[in-house]
Amino acid sequence: MKRSHAPERAALLTGCRAALALVVAIVLRPAAARAWTDGMALRDAFAARGIARSGVGPGPPNRYGQDPMGLAEAHFNEFMLPGDRGAMWLGPGQYDWTLPDSGVAWAQAHPGWAYQGEQLLYSVFVGQGNDLFVPGWLRHPDSATFYGTPTVSADTLSQYIHDLIDAYVGRYGANLTRLQIVNELASNPDRDFFYVSSSIGLAGGRSVAEYVDQVCRWAKAANPSVNLIINDYANEHDQDAGSHEAAFLSLARTLIAMGTPFDGLGFQCHEGTFLGFDGPVTTLDYELVKRTFATFAALGKELHVTEFDVGVPTDVNGVVTDADQALQAAKFQGLVTAFVEGGGALARSFHFWQIRDQVSGTWAPGGHLFDVSSRPKKGFYAVFGALDLVTGTAPPPAGAAPGVAAASSGPVTSGGCGSTGRPATLALVLVPIALLLRRARRQPLDVP
Repeated sequence: MKRSHAPERAALLTGCRAALALVVAIVLRPAAARAWTDGMALRDAFAARGIARSGVGPGPPNRYGQDPMGLAEAHFNEFMLPGDRGAMWLGPGQYDWTLPDSGVAWAQAHPGWAYQGEQLLYSVFVGQGNDLFVPGWLRHPDSATFYGTPTVSADTLSQYIHDLIDAYVGRYGANLTRLQIVNELASNPDRDFFYVSSSIGLAGGRSVAEYVDQVCRWAKAANPSVNLIINDYANEHDQDAGSHEAAFLSLARTLIAMGTPFDGLGFQCHEGTFLGFDGPVTTLDYELVKRTFATFAALGKELHVTEFDVGVPTDVNGVVTDADQALQAAKFQGLVTAFVEGGGALARSFHFWQIRDQVSGTWAPGGHLFDVSSRPKKGFYAVFGALDLVTGTAPPPAGAAPGVAAASSGPVTSGGCGSTGRPATLALVLVPIALLLRRARRQPLDVP
């Protein structure tokens, strides 16, 4: 008597097909949804959109002990060398390179990491007696509203600036990804000590553009390969009266017309949902920001988001409500999408201001990707959503941002989810299923 195996073969085929469908659904689901469960790092998501370098704050990671879970190291691949002028510039021609050298050593010990330079000539007034940006030996006592007058002549100050550029760029320029040679000169030229007080600046009757042109030429003379960035804030849109977009655009165009040797433009995107610091109270005009980045990209210079956060209210413990997280996430997603789409091939790097929220003592304490307990916030997933859903249309609302179950509060490690990981994953699971299907098809219908 012959026994029929048709039911067994049919069951085998059905089971294999179901398994195949499940595997395809898992492996081919959107990258944003795979982000956390598969261990994808933000740097990989940015790289998939052509943004090779991403980071957070001055470094190296966890320099200030504010990232005990190692989140920045897990998610990014670039930092700004430490070393403000007050600590580094000891006197005429005298420098203490301890802090920036420590950053170089950290990067050398961590393959895949790179570093950008300090905001070398940033000298905005930050408070009476504060030596962070301008060394105390270089100025007389401050007033309540601005630095004291220089202890040297305007010409000598210009020479000191030249010497500082030569020393810093000569030491680090060849290995910097970029250097923010000047910062906030379109927005606050009258508050910048080096511009106001030097003979290459206002004290010598020079415009901001002429000052920037000179320091860029000195930097390129020190190392022709150094990548120079002109940086400012509130320049990513013109949605409020405090925007500096027009002034920054005018400066960039003037420098290009002068033949100034600079390479890129930096955007400090300090957004908010409650004070409207860089925009309306709760919304971000995505299309307007996209057009702004496209306008700057048309100049032919690299574009870099140098600082980004979205300030929201926090309670006494630094906690942000779910409702405010949703508003925050919408701005995270909108800004990232606008930068990638508007900047196109010239969108080169993206830096967040800090990695996680703080109880107090910092700008925008609740404005970051992770909460005070190092757990991912809605904005974290919104960034993944923006990088996966950049399609030329406005981003979905915050509620549509990908939610990933079973998120851990620990660090995420990279691997397995980039464009090279997907085919390998498919091969590992599809080949055995294909063999089972082949066996099922060859199984005879009737055997003795």
